[in-house]
Amino acid sequence: QKAPRAPPRPRNSAAQDNSAAPDTANMETKMAETKLRVAIRVRPLRSEEGACAWRIEGENVYQADCEEVVGRTAFRYDAVYGENSATKDVYEGVCRELVDGALRGVNGTIFAYGQTSSGKTFTMQGGDKYGAGAPGLMHLAAD
Repeated sequence: QKAPRAPPRPRNSAAQDNSAAPDTANMETKMAETKLRVAIRVRPLRSEEGACAWRIEGENVYQADCEEVVGRTAFRYDAVYGENSATKDVYEGVCRELVDGALRGVNGTIFAYGQTSSGKTFTMQGGDKYGAGAPGLMHLAAD
């Protein structure tokens, strides 16, 4: 014969043990400190690709030779790195704080997203077949 089941614990009872309850004040503080930043790096065009289709002004990128339409031809980012920017500049401006935080136990993610041949591998792993000649973000983070 089976022993009777204990009744389920009430969820919102004053007698409930709240020692494992989430610290909502702490969670709100953490959420306020959480940052999602979006940066863009514009790679130099190859000669066969023609003229640049984008104009960079500060943190804004505009489609060249078009009427400005926010969200279609004009985009704002937290950081914009132009054709002549070095990977080291991208690392110092966007990644260093995340890497330093990771060393203190704070989660952070750096990833590259874009179409084929847009420079993701070069930015993340570097040039010269990923050697020290032009280190990528991963190499700079390991230094």
